[in-house]
Amino acid sequence: MSQQITELATREKAKSVTERFAALERPRTAWGRFTQAFSSSSVTVLVVVIAVMWSIPTFGLFVASFRPPQLIASTGWWSGLVPPWHFTIENYQAVILQQGFGQAFLNSLIIAIPGTLLPNIGPSGLYTPPLGCLSRSSCCATFSPRSPRI
Repeated sequence: MSQQITELATREKAKSVTERFAALERPRTAWGRFTQAFSSSSVTVLVVVIAVMWSIPTFGLFVASFRPPQLIASTGWWSGLVPPWHFTIENYQAVILQQGFGQAFLNSLIIAIPGTLLPNIGPSGLYTPPLGCLSRSSCCATFSPRSPRI
């Protein structure tokens, strides 16, 4: 038995430091291999490239929204990025003023602001703990409603 232990110890000493760390770093489960494969910098670069490519149409709509309708119909949005710039806010004025969007937006604010503030300042809002206290039971006990003493 002691002979086997000695042989095992000798083999372990013979391994280089690189071999020892390689054995430790090798993922042993399927999930470990999956996360190691997708945590490389090349995958990060690929994800960033896909995100930028995915955002280009949204940026194009944003640029086109500030161009006059004649230019939107006759040229692409990318031509608005080079001088001479013909940016205007008339598209936004038309939507807000002529189509009743301004009144609809104002109605939304009239409903949303009180609907957000009133529940937090009413009786139930008095017992709402601060977010920092959610993990500490002693802090939460301070903000919980107390039963009346008889």
